This record gives sequence, structure tokens and C-alpha cells, in this order.
Amino acid sequence: MPSGSGVIPYPRVRAAIEKGDLGFLLTHARDLPPIGLADALRICLMYRDQDSERYDAAAIRWLMRFVAEVKDVSLEDIESAAAALDALPEHPNGAMEQLSALCVRHGLAL
Repeated sequence: MPSGSGVIPYPRVRAAIEKGDLGFLLTHARDLPPIGLADALRICLMYRDQDSERYDAAAIRWLMRFVAEVKDVSLEDIESAAAALDALPEHPNGAMEQLSALCVRHGLAL
């Protein structure tokens, strides 16, 4: 399906995320439906693993969405999320535990 031909069904997007197919997501970026915050975090992980030069930008976009979309987010939550995203490339296990705990606390399924 070439870019510009219409919105891609979310099940295809989820399949690409599950497969780690960042190329598909980038190729069809203009045709993607709105991506949920949990899936957007999975896409950040794909950037970390497949396109590290663009990881920081993806992580910052996710953090901005986290701040904007999560109800009752605190400064402590924002600081914790930013620290975890910063640590994610070098300390993935601890950083994912921290991000997972934040997501659980705010009702985001990972």
C-alpha cells in the first residue's frame, strides 16, 4: 500500500509493532492511524534498537505525549519517565522496569 492511499488498519500497525518492523511504520507514517501511548513507547524501543540516531527525538515525543495525555501526571512522574528514557539505551532492564511501573500506575497497558 503506497503512502497517501488511506489510513492503514490498526491491526496491521500492531502487527508491524509486534514484529519490530520500523521500516513499515516509517514508510507508511502518513497513513498511520493515531497510535496509543503504550504502542508509541514500543516504537521508541524500536528506534533504540534499529535507529539509535533518532531515538532521542522519539523519546522526547513520547515524553511530551505522556505529559499531555496522562491524567494526574506529577513532576515526579515526568522526571522518572525522562530519566528512564535517558537510561534505556544503556540500562534497558532497569529503565523498562521504571517505565512499566509508571505505565501501570497510570493505567497504560504495555
